[in-house]
Amino acid sequence: MFVTISGSGSARALAQRLGADEFVDYTTQDYVYMLTDYDYVIDTRGASEIHKQMKILKPGGKLVSLNAGPNARYANQIPELATTKKILFSLLGAPFDGIAKWQRKSYDFIYVQPNGQQLAAITQYFEKTNINPVIDSEYSFNEVNAAIAKIATGHSLGKVILIVDDEE
Repeated sequence: MFVTISGSGSARALAQRLGADEFVDYTTQDYVYMLTDYDYVIDTRGASEIHKQMKILKPGGKLVSLNAGPNARYANQIPELATTKKILFSLLGAPFDGIAKWQRKSYDFIYVQPNGQQLAAITQYFEKTNINPVIDSEYSFNEVNAAIAKIATGHSLGKVILIVDDEE
């Protein structure tokens, strides 16, 4: 498997440490002109980048977005979702699905919900596969404003952890 990671220049060392085969500095390079024939793209940029990201996929490739928006396939995976929301999500995702279908590729949306069931499942997966999350910094609960300010900059290299201690 060949993995390419994009980020600002300050993320290059982390990407290399994590084992990326290639790093693209999006502040100085346009990945559309550099990358081709990828099987998968994970989108964290959103709707404005979907068309560009589809270009780097090979036919049959899959784009999974964490940010661009839900589609019918996503809506249909949630049985308790109201019919009106399923229709709305289908309409919102139609442009993404249309681009993908026209190019013989696929588009999917993933929304991670903050609930105990998902956290337990991802914890089990991390333990089974020996994946270690990347932690940028840790803050005590009393430093919550500093933690929020760190996240707001958009320049953290990994997760920002807020430690909630019952004894404080």
